[in-house]
Amino acid sequence: MRFSAWSAVLLVASLTIRVEASPIDETYWVHSFAKELEASRVSSGGSIAYCEVCRATVGLIRAHGESTPSETLLDVLIFLCKNLGIESSQVCHGIIPKFKDVLFTTINKTPLSASDICSLAFNNQCGSTSTETQWSVNTTGVPKPPVRQVPLPKPGSPVLRIAQLADTHVDERYVPGSLVDCNDPLCCRANSTPKKNPLGEPAKAGFWGTYSRCDVPQRTLRESVRYLAEVVKPDVVYWTGDIMPHDVWENTREDNLRQFNDTLSLLKTHLPAVKVIPAMGNHEGVPVNSFPIPQIKGDLSVEWLYNSLADLWSYYIPEENLKTFRYGGYFKYDLNPKLRILSLNMNYCNNFNWWILINGTDPTEQLDWFTKQLQECEDKGILVHLIAHIPPGSDNCLAVWSRNFNEIVNRYESTIAGHFYGHTHNDEFEVFFDKDNATRPFATAFIAPSITTFETGDPAFRVYHIDGIHDNSTYQVIDYETHYMNMELANQNPNDTYIPEWDITMSAKEVYGLPSLQPQAYADYLKKLESDDGAFKDFFKVYMKRLAHATYDDASKASILCNLRSSESNASCKV
Repeated sequence: MRFSAWSAVLLVASLTIRVEASPIDETYWVHSFAKELEASRVSSGGSIAYCEVCRATVGLIRAHGESTPSETLLDVLIFLCKNLGIESSQVCHGIIPKFKDVLFTTINKTPLSASDICSLAFNNQCGSTSTETQWSVNTTGVPKPPVRQVPLPKPGSPVLRIAQLADTHVDERYVPGSLVDCNDPLCCRANSTPKKNPLGEPAKAGFWGTYSRCDVPQRTLRESVRYLAEVVKPDVVYWTGDIMPHDVWENTREDNLRQFNDTLSLLKTHLPAVKVIPAMGNHEGVPVNSFPIPQIKGDLSVEWLYNSLADLWSYYIPEENLKTFRYGGYFKYDLNPKLRILSLNMNYCNNFNWWILINGTDPTEQLDWFTKQLQECEDKGILVHLIAHIPPGSDNCLAVWSRNFNEIVNRYESTIAGHFYGHTHNDEFEVFFDKDNATRPFATAFIAPSITTFETGDPAFRVYHIDGIHDNSTYQVIDYETHYMNMELANQNPNDTYIPEWDITMSAKEVYGLPSLQPQAYADYLKKLESDDGAFKDFFKVYMKRLAHATYDDASKASILCNLRSSESNASCKV
């Protein structure tokens, strides 16, 4: 989603419903918004910025949302959306039918002040939140055992090959030859809004995909899964969410479920004997990022999604394991007696999920369940892989949630053998550092590249080499390879009979120059990236999935390095 500031999303979401022209006094409503904005600016003692826009929008909704017919207010906000040039007309007329109920319900039901709402939305960058928003998960009370030093496996030890498919984002409405550069959040469609004054001849979408603000056609995912099955032949697949395209202003529940069913059918057809373990992405919600808390019932409830996906995923996951999924979108699965996979739903840390404004205190009891699962595994000598969509250090993860998560995984570091995430579309990692010893790395989050080319390079996925299955398996990641579809070459062959070529980076250790993939090796590599411009330049090519025209400046380099060393979303380098 292109809207980088949560206040802009608040505004855009409100500014965008299609309502027939009505005899409303737009001047009055714009004046009302301006008054709210000025009051917010004065109270904050600063200049007008996203925090002020956020607080003013909340104030406007609360002041008029109950007493004024929503159509009238939404008429005005659509007027603002279009006339402020925030989005194209078709986007402004599409988003609010998706967001109006979420927005008005959460803003009017939350006990939080406008300041707290906006502080949470921007991870405390709009001022510190009140004590009401701070909470901690109850621990088991069991003292942390001595940290287990994980030995490297002996050469020739058995290897478990686990593929990770991240962020497929297939666009069923992708049209070869359509506009690559348009006025909408997602391009490469027949109805993409042309820019008013394009420079030169507009670029056109390729047959297999495009390096731009476009998702990939169905044929590209189909080819990826075929190649995965016939050439890679993994033992297990981790499928870490986000299957829907970035058309957030027009996707529907029906679109969502149909695309899930189509993708699952593709996996079952090509990988009939391979276990696929899924996790919930933020684009699975309709509207996007919308995952209501359990107290929300009826038409606004998320039960339609969790129950439908549980029915589909029961092909892989036993029904008794899916009870927690039907409740909160998370579950456990024992791959074997010595390895448990915990699939987490990070959408309850997502600061774009407005429903947590009503109750953000571990609303689905997921972190409590998570702690108990880890304690059980510690007691029984079972190792754990965590799979999820949003990394805990992401700017999209609420600071209070991220803090609790980090404290839990720090406590159970000897039980957790691997962290696997997606969401960013980039090929990267996050290093976890000990809260009591900031120089000691204790874990690495593996963040896989996306299949989609949306604002990144070639379609890609990873295959991890895991130490297992044998008597002394550590289930640590020994190494991994990355597979890239050569899309530039593929687009020179615009027909469905062509089989695209795939390039393979055989060893992450070789690419990064690491002795191992243990946390200390990554921490040492981070120091090299900070001091060696050549090393960072090489890393950036990998990070952007070989996108030839990608560039960076000092600010973006600093931001990337901050993310690599920050498993908490409110790390000091992010302020």
